[in-house]
Amino acid sequence: HEHYFTRFSETVQPEAILDGRSLIEILSIEPGPEVGRLLGLLVEAQAAGEVKTREQAIALIKALVTEETK
Repeated sequence: HEHYFTRFSETVQPEAILDGRSLIEILSIEPGPEVGRLLGLLVEAQAAGEVKTREQAIALIKALVTEETK
């Protein structure tokens, strides 16, 4: 809990590894609410410690999109 107060920006609200433009390029999607939603999920995964590298971020985003299109 100490991290929440002393390292809020790193722990609770880390800067996204990927930005919206990167998501649009990687996924070949149009700009819009979906990009924001995916960025939100990515930041949550980073805050939880599930994603630490750009490669992991890309894999997560691709998995989310693939899972949702099934």
